[in-house]
Amino acid sequence: GFTSAYNVHNPSEAAKLIASALLLGLQNGVLIAVPIPEEHAAAGQQIEEAIQAAATEASLKGITVREKTSKSLISQPGKVTADADVVVIGGINVDFIAKGKTKELQFGQTNPGSVFQSFGGVGRNIADSLSRLGHKPLFISATGADANGDAELNYCKHMNTSGVARLDRHTTATYCAVINENGELSLGLGDMDIHQEITERYVSQFERQISSAPLVCLDGNIPISTINYVCMLAKKHNINVWFEPTDKEKARKPFLSDAWKFLSYSSPNLAELCIMNKTLGISTPDELPNTLDEILKAAAALSRPLLEHLHCLVVTLGPH
Repeated sequence: GFTSAYNVHNPSEAAKLIASALLLGLQNGVLIAVPIPEEHAAAGQQIEEAIQAAATEASLKGITVREKTSKSLISQPGKVTADADVVVIGGINVDFIAKGKTKELQFGQTNPGSVFQSFGGVGRNIADSLSRLGHKPLFISATGADANGDAELNYCKHMNTSGVARLDRHTTATYCAVINENGELSLGLGDMDIHQEITERYVSQFERQISSAPLVCLDGNIPISTINYVCMLAKKHNINVWFEPTDKEKARKPFLSDAWKFLSYSSPNLAELCIMNKTLGISTPDELPNTLDEILKAAAALSRPLLEHLHCLVVTLGPH
């Protein structure tokens, strides 16, 4: 192991350390390593030995395996499938950002500015990041058979986009944001109708890959019926599912039924977390708190009901 110059003794001290760094405006991050407690060291060693045994057996059979831990690897050492990787189901779109060169934009006339194009979509961004980190996630989505779709898929050549449907009678999802000189949003327009074509029927074609995946990531762009379908597969095959809410309105989708009880992880911001609770009929604050202490208390209180079924919630707090 490695000796650290500093240490904390409990989660409260760790939280205070992070809060102090934020308060001081430090630009560097805080890395907190949590070693396996001595009383659980034996179990940790058993897991490590199981992983190494599985990797050795896979190597002897000519199967290439990255150094990753999954339920299938631990429970069935050596029975590794080449396509067992993360599955991401969500939106893909082309973004256009128009930035004015003045503090105030004048509507009804041409304003001087610059226009930038980028490629987005919450699901696409997740699959992109995983691909750049060395994984090979299967990305399931839908795009139009148009120039924007061609450009998007050409940009995503480093990804496994075999699960992206090309639809002739639909346009690729696009988002256009108009911002002022300071970067503040003045107007946003989104053409996202094609996301409704990521249907349960289409996604069911990939049931084998989903059922064997160590993790399935869903974003809030896809239809409620598709979310419910994947959550039922999660229940049946004991799959870990991560739900990325995308925005406040879409955050409620899994919580309109019992589907949310089969999620393992979710990453809402505080406003989205409030919506999740409201959808379940749980009382929430009329206004979001402003101070860091109050925000942390609210986040903890709003997380508890969901953690009765979810394994982990990652609540993002923006500038806080």
